[in-house]
Amino acid sequence: LVVSMKTDEVFKNHKTTTLRADIKKAGARIVDVSQNLRFSFSDARNLYSILRREKPDIVHTFLPYAGTIGRVVARLARVPRVVSTQGNIRVAYDFRGYWMDRITLPLAHVWTAAAESIELEYGGSVESFSEKLWRGGRRHFTIPAGVDCETIQNAISSVDRTKKRVELGIRENDVMILMTARLVSWKGHDELIDAAALLPERVHVCFAGWGERMEGLRKRARGLGIESRIHFLGARDDVYELLGASDIYAQVFSRTREGRMWMGPNTALMEGAAAGVPIVATHVPLIERLIEDGVSGKLANVNDPQSLAAGISWIIEHPSAAKEMARKAKELVRQRYSLSAMRRAYADLYTALFSGHSATIT
Repeated sequence: LVVSMKTDEVFKNHKTTTLRADIKKAGARIVDVSQNLRFSFSDARNLYSILRREKPDIVHTFLPYAGTIGRVVARLARVPRVVSTQGNIRVAYDFRGYWMDRITLPLAHVWTAAAESIELEYGGSVESFSEKLWRGGRRHFTIPAGVDCETIQNAISSVDRTKKRVELGIRENDVMILMTARLVSWKGHDELIDAAALLPERVHVCFAGWGERMEGLRKRARGLGIESRIHFLGARDDVYELLGASDIYAQVFSRTREGRMWMGPNTALMEGAAAGVPIVATHVPLIERLIEDGVSGKLANVNDPQSLAAGISWIIEHPSAAKEMARKAKELVRQRYSLSAMRRAYADLYTALFSGHSATIT
């Protein structure tokens, strides 16, 4: 049973797909509790009624709003086991939402992080799930959001690279750099635009993503005289095809005024690596779990467009070495960040939750 707590505004404002069709195809039921975008006591009452009626063995919550309400209500409804998955770091959330989520997190019997950066911020250390750690009393783990390597590879194999680039206004001999990320301040769009100004005219940057900063970023590109080489693609449901048309994938993070920043690989970076595209990323803590400078990609200093431009130039000038680094990054994704690895980890976690009980995990 999948309980939807609220509708994401993103899917109201953009023509893109959601998980609803996939969930139904998998045979799960979906119940919409409400369409509220703020906390509602009616949501809590409705969820309590559902849980008392359905009597689930496990309630697994995702994201701050559903996590906060879900953990409290699941405990009140006497659900045997409560699991929470933390999906982002503090910089991504408003003050109230973050602290409501954090204060109620101890109500979960165990919580997981969708990336190493998240477990480090919420739990102070990073560990993958293991039976040994579980028996030792650890109750938070990193289980990365799994990347569907086969689907990515199939999409890339079937894409018409030339046609896709023509659609984007990019010639075959141009260099196409792709970055997928929301247009928010702690993603390094500014640095990548500034780096593009230092690179040859045949280098184009494509931003797949939406956000309130689009006009400000357009203005930045115009001010540097490179507006024709910076492409804002908006929300997309063809990211894998875009990866197949790209020459370089860039994942750039910025340090905020408060000194906060993302740490380690995120899902977008994992997908870029799974596609076999040469990677340039910023050298944030934990990033070397996937991208090691000169081994599986190129790393640039944080908030440093010159360093970023240098990394991109190196990849352009050393295509054979870049291809080999991309191969290594792709293999690391298959080993550590694949969808099958995520499934195994959650199956082990659910089984551990009912160790010594009669429940059967399917």
